[in-house]
Amino acid sequence: PTPPPPPPTSLPFDCNVDFVDCYKCLLTRWSAGKRAWCCAHARRGCAAPPPPPPHNPPARVVRLPVPVPVPAPAPTPCPHHNCANHCPPLDCNKGLNNWKNAWGPEKKAWCCHHEGKGCS
Repeated sequence: PTPPPPPPTSLPFDCNVDFVDCYKCLLTRWSAGKRAWCCAHARRGCAAPPPPPPHNPPARVVRLPVPVPVPAPAPTPCPHHNCANHCPPLDCNKGLNNWKNAWGPEKKAWCCHHEGKGCS
């Protein structure tokens, strides 16, 4: 049976969906917009090491609360010695509800061709 779809989110991207701890792999799995947003907000998908968390502002500054993404499960490590040349297989069900924005061009092409999903 097909697993139920993930619950809707008010955030523009779910940084846990289709995440692997391999930046080169994310270039094909995630769109540039998702990589930028997840790097800035969840410190995932960054080309370089993620930026340090912001320092605490002075006490006189009032900051409004910002929604924090749900903590992610530990990423599945790449089983190959050279992850840059061996990415895990694409899962065309992950991120399907937001495929136009969340998937990179190679994942769109692969999933459309092989599984008929994510076709324009």
